Amino acid sequence: MRILLVDDHTMFRMGLVMQLQLLRPEAQAVQCDSPQAARAFFDGAGFPFDVIVLDLGMPGFHRLEALSYFRGLCPEIPCVVVSGNEDPQLVRDCVEMGAFGFIPKSADAAQLSQALDCITSGNVWLPGSAVSAGPGGTNAPAPTVWSKARVHITERQRDVLRGLVQGKTNKMIARDLGISDGTVKTHVTHLMELLQVNTRTQIVFELARLGIRIQDMVAPPLDGSLKG
Repeated sequence: MRILLVDDHTMFRMGLVMQLQLLRPEAQAVQCDSPQAARAFFDGAGFPFDVIVLDLGMPGFHRLEALSYFRGLCPEIPCVVVSGNEDPQLVRDCVEMGAFGFIPKSADAAQLSQALDCITSGNVWLPGSAVSAGPGGTNAPAPTVWSKARVHITERQRDVLRGLVQGKTNKMIARDLGISDGTVKTHVTHLMELLQVNTRTQIVFELARLGIRIQDMVAPPLDGSLKG
């Protein structure tokens, strides 16, 4: 696992690297004290990272600006936010901008390990405090069809869902899959109906709340007429 750690607090960076080395002896961690310093790894040959761990509170960057910076610089690399602010709305805003996870600074080593495993496998990890009340702020029970990870959805719906979790727009997903924007919108609408939610961000939160991983969903055999 190759990790880029961006945080302006030296002691926190060192402590996090020590935890990472205990959890993942094979992990390679590169430290940067600012987003600008991290850019050097992307301007040249670069260092191929599996995940970026980013502190939101960076000097010169307001609120989500540091996250936006990295999403624009290297959108293909999962970025997880680390913050001492656990406000549920802030967590939602980070997911909306394409963060693959939100790790509170109060998290223990086990949570950090779980988060990194989840994120590097292509899924979103969120703290229990952010998802315990559900995407709409209520404790409504999850739909029966999503109560287990082995959910039967079409192969194309799973592809769309993966792009959605990665923070991609409908246009980007359509381009990646070679289908129309309208088709992507139809799939997203169907996924919202299954999850009984109203927004793309709520889909991500509901998946995290249910502990469902995209790769665990079962895609039944399809003929060519059903893949669009």
